[in-house]
Amino acid sequence: MSNYRLVRPEKGNIFYKTLAVISTIGVLAIAGIQVSISLKKTNSTEDQIRKIMLEINNTRLETLAEVEKVRVEVLKDLNVLKKQTLPSLKNYSSNSLKKLESEQTRVLNEVKIIRADVLRELRGFECRTLVIEAD
Repeated sequence: MSNYRLVRPEKGNIFYKTLAVISTIGVLAIAGIQVSISLKKTNSTEDQIRKIMLEINNTRLETLAEVEKVRVEVLKDLNVLKKQTLPSLKNYSSNSLKKLESEQTRVLNEVKIIRADVLRELRGFECRTLVIEAD
């Protein structure tokens, strides 16, 4: 047999009962601490994800606001350029049209003069027919 014997607390031995209660409370406390640490890690991960999502949303909103500002500035610049160039284009267009019309009338007048000269020369020619007979 063994040299060890099982010691059972007697009914009146409060020391062993207290020791058992304290050890049970200690085990439960350690288990509770472990559970709370693991829950805090899960919560901290979720908090980090939540913070990252907030940063992404804030960055997106800032970017959209900046894009809107740039769009407004570009539209203003385009309107200014339109106001500056449109009158000059109209002026150039009217000048070109006038030049085209004057050139057209000049060419038509030259064609009339040449036509009249050709008709005069044709009236001066006698109509001669050359007959060649074959042998």
